[in-house]
Formats: sequence, structure tokens, C-alpha cells
Amino acid sequence: MRQTLIFWPMIAHAFLVFGLYFELGRRRYIAGSRKEIHVKNFRVPKPDSDSEYSGAAARVVINNFEMPTLFHAACLALFLVSAVNLA
Repeated sequence: MRQTLIFWPMIAHAFLVFGLYFELGRRRYIAGSRKEIHVKNFRVPKPDSDSEYSGAAARVVINNFEMPTLFHAACLALFLVSAVNLA
């Protein structure tokens, strides 16, 4: 089995995160145009600075930097020790 195949799930996750950032920006733009949030709230972020609509997307983005970081570290470790297999 080719060892470089381990990078495809990592690349897929990176595209997922880029998509999540795009969605977060879109939701914040909509919330800003509806006057639900103000731009000055993002200079020093506070827990209540987001609207409910954009806050859900912000929490999803934050969650994608917790456990998936370990996933990327494990993938790199498997690649370095040549332990990539079907399992």
C-alpha cells in the first residue's frame, strides 16, 4: 500500500475547514447586515459577541481545532514510521 494515501483524509479535512470558514464569514456578514452584531465586537471577542445564527458556525469552527489536531498528528506519525495500511 502506498504510504502517501494517508494524506487524502488530511486534505479532505482541510477543505472542510475552509468551507466552514466560508460559511462563518457568510453568516457573520448576514448578521452584520441585519444589525444583529456590530464589527467592534470582534476586536476583542467575547462569548456573547456573536448572534445565535453566526455563533453556531463559530462553535463548529472552534471544534475543528480540538480533536482533529490529534488526527493530523496521528496521520503524520503513521506516515513517518511507514505504518499506513488498510486498517
